[in-house]
Amino acid sequence: MTTLLPECVLPGCKNLVELIGHPCPECVTAFGPSLRVGEPMTADEIADRDAAVHAAYAEQQRTLRIADGREPKRNQLCWLCEQRRTCTKQPGGWECEACRGVV
Repeated sequence: MTTLLPECVLPGCKNLVELIGHPCPECVTAFGPSLRVGEPMTADEIADRDAAVHAAYAEQQRTLRIADGREPKRNQLCWLCEQRRTCTKQPGGWECEACRGVV
């Protein structure tokens, strides 16, 4: 979702601000004098800063999808054919694509 106004520069805050790279009034009030406001960050600098967090979140979501059985995982031992393959978690254990329709 794109908005006409940018978000607060502080990570995790979704409040809107007038100028990119600036903190919102709520964060300025909440952090008070401990918030050091220097040169505003550019959109590219903010994106670079947050890229690692977005990548870690995406990997966490992928791990959860694998654990829930919604996404296959490589090098698992299929409980039916007992071969190491890319399998999906099933109630009986890890199951490869070749064996999925067998039982």
